[in-house]
Amino acid sequence: MRFESQPIRAFAITALSIVALPMACATDSAAVPVDTPAVRFAAQYVGEAWQVGGVPDRRSAWLDLLESSLTIDGARAFGAEGVTFKVAAQRNSGRPISDAIGSSAPLSSIEAPAASRVSEAWIEWAAADRGRSLKVGVMDLNDEFDSSEVGAAFVNSTFGLAIDVAQSGLTGPPTYPTDALGLRARVQRGEYRLQAAIFDGVPGDPREPVRPTLRWPANDGTLAVIEVGRDAASARWYLGAWRYSTALEPLRAAIDPAFRPVRGSSGGYALVERTWWANDVGGKLQTSLRVGRAAEKFNAIRDTVQFALRLDRPWQLEGESLGFAWSLQRHGGASRSVAAARGDTLIAHESVLEFTYRRPLGKRWVLQPDLQYFAAGWAAGLRIELDLSP
Repeated sequence: MRFESQPIRAFAITALSIVALPMACATDSAAVPVDTPAVRFAAQYVGEAWQVGGVPDRRSAWLDLLESSLTIDGARAFGAEGVTFKVAAQRNSGRPISDAIGSSAPLSSIEAPAASRVSEAWIEWAAADRGRSLKVGVMDLNDEFDSSEVGAAFVNSTFGLAIDVAQSGLTGPPTYPTDALGLRARVQRGEYRLQAAIFDGVPGDPREPVRPTLRWPANDGTLAVIEVGRDAASARWYLGAWRYSTALEPLRAAIDPAFRPVRGSSGGYALVERTWWANDVGGKLQTSLRVGRAAEKFNAIRDTVQFALRLDRPWQLEGESLGFAWSLQRHGGASRSVAAARGDTLIAHESVLEFTYRRPLGKRWVLQPDLQYFAAGWAAGLRIELDLSP
């Protein structure tokens, strides 16, 4: 791999060094809870029924996802203090439905081309005080970066990994459904943290996007990400930036062959989450506000704004939540020019409204009715989750 002298990559490599160098002389050891099993198996099934309306192509669909994982505590399994191993696999199926509504943000976070794949395979080392950690292997960018606690309650994918990041790259960033090889380092000092990572710049195979690969060809380039944040009891914030070293075709290359692949696809984001009210039985009211920007030369969506409001345990049921979320996406000038040249009409802005309610049924089942509104129509769905873990 070759890293060029760009600011984000330089910061990322510096942050990686902050963690990696102390590892060579680390002698601290962590106390292992006696009730922590050495090997943990987990599995979950998620199914969704959808109905799309308000558009000429009214349709319904069933989506599902089966996930399983095996996690090994290195300390309990073979005395490797602070080491964790994990491997996970998934199988999803169902008919894509977001194209019927004409939204750039997929209406479901599990919507993807049907396939079976290894989704994670990594090893992580963490210091005894959890102040430093290093992870390497196949991983999901959104598990490590730009992860909203409030947004996790919603179904539309843009409240997970926002579209300004999710649209990027040749085959997309390393996240569901195709993760990628990467190296992530984190430093935590009290409430503050700094983390950085370098990923394969082209997850999967461009010829077969749903097929994961464990290679890192030199011509793939890299995706570098850096994030700084604070995790306090009543408020949380983070700032992040990302950049590809991969040479990508500008959007205008679709109408003008003179535009050749170049480097420079990058972006940044910021998020603030706050707890406004909480009681002594787990109920709380939280809000989240996120903004993001991507280089419009390479990405159709230039700017995004997401706002979410979440009320936990509105009827005093553990695991229950009620939420409202809104997202605004603004198309860049390049994408509008390409659409105009093709004789298409591309609106400058598009938005998503989502209302959702999540309710556990016993210890293993969760039901989540969901309603979303788009510029072109609406979508109503029901998510069912089943915990299959032993």
